[in-house]
Amino acid sequence: MNKLISIFLLTITSISVLGQTASNEITREEIDDGLYITEYQSPQKSLFGDSKITMLKIDPSKYNFNLFSAKENGESNRTAKQWGEQKNLIAVINAGMFLSDYTNVGFMKDYDFSNNNRMNNDNTIVAFNRKSDSLPQIQIIDLVCQNWNDLKNSYNSFTQSIRMGDCNLYVFKQI
Repeated sequence: MNKLISIFLLTITSISVLGQTASNEITREEIDDGLYITEYQSPQKSLFGDSKITMLKIDPSKYNFNLFSAKENGESNRTAKQWGEQKNLIAVINAGMFLSDYTNVGFMKDYDFSNNNRMNNDNTIVAFNRKSDSLPQIQIIDLVCQNWNDLKNSYNSFTQSIRMGDCNLYVFKQI
């Protein structure tokens, strides 16, 4: 049985993390079968915080991905820790920015529930819960580099977000 991962807000506690080695090579620590974490110092310093970047690598064949929304069942908002505890999740990843009525500022749909049907100007959509085994289990769709009309009916779950690179940078589009 696959374990549950929620797309909401990353929160993992009590884990020792391996970071950069002396040669600046990024290392990762396996924290569960098919689940890896790494933390490294950003080459560009942030104006706030410690400038560390934490990444979680997930084998989608070993974990279920679910999209939860307080808006879907008229629930109240909660912290990432509360989402994880109440839904028995091992990791929680942010699905985007939300308005005060819990509507995502970008397109967000999970099977038959639409949190927001409107696309905004952000150019990336994370798609998962595929409809065909011939597709990648999870795909980061770049609306500038890929054809949304060809992909929008291929998955059951979507959340739109900010595009942080260009078409050449998306070597991890198909996870």
